[in-house]
Amino acid sequence: YFIAVNIQLSFGSQRQTCKAYNQLVTQSTSLQLHLELESHGLELVKGSFKRDTPFSLILEDLKRFHQGWLDLDMEEHIVRPAGKARGLRWELREGFYIHAFSQSDSRHADALQLVPLDSSTPDPPPLLFESTFEEFTIDPGQGLVALVSRNLGLFTTILVDLCAMETGLAHPLAQFPRLTAEFDFERPFFSPESHTLGFMHTSS
Repeated sequence: YFIAVNIQLSFGSQRQTCKAYNQLVTQSTSLQLHLELESHGLELVKGSFKRDTPFSLILEDLKRFHQGWLDLDMEEHIVRPAGKARGLRWELREGFYIHAFSQSDSRHADALQLVPLDSSTPDPPPLLFESTFEEFTIDPGQGLVALVSRNLGLFTTILVDLCAMETGLAHPLAQFPRLTAEFDFERPFFSPESHTLGFMHTSS
C-alpha cells in the first residue's frame, strides 16, 4: 500500500510538472521557435531576417514551410526531349537545362541546346558556334553565354568568349567580347572539377 501511494504521488507530480512545462512553452513564442528549429535540425542564419522581425512571424513562416512539405502535392511530371546528340557538358540555370554537344560528333563541343523546364515554352533552336569550347555558362536574364576555350600554344592562358544567347555571336553589349585569362602556372586539363565559371552581378 505504501509503495502504491508513492507511485500515485510520483505520477501526480509528473503530471503537474508536464502541465507546467506545457504552459511555459505555450506562453513563450521564442521557446516554441527554438523547439521547432531544434526538432528539424535548423538554425536561424544571421542576416536572414530584419532585425525587428518578431519571433511570432518567423515561427509562423517556419510552420507554414513545414506544413507545405507535409502536404506536398506533386503534379504530373514534365517530359522534355533533351536532343539526340551526346551531351559533353551540361548545367541547370534559371529554368533551363543546357547541354553542350558537337555538331560533328567529336570530343569537343561547338553547340548548345537550351531546354526550358516547363510544358509550354517551345525549345529554341540550338546555338551553333564557329569554334569549339571546353566549358560554358549562361545568364538568361542578360541573354548572355560565356564560353571557355583553350589558347593553343599558350598553356598559361584560356579564352573567354561573351556571346548573345539568341544568336551565338558576340554579345552586342560586350565592350570586349573575347577575354584572355592568364595564370602564373600552366593551366590544368579541363575537367568539371578544375574550373568554375559564373557571372557576378553588380549594382550600378
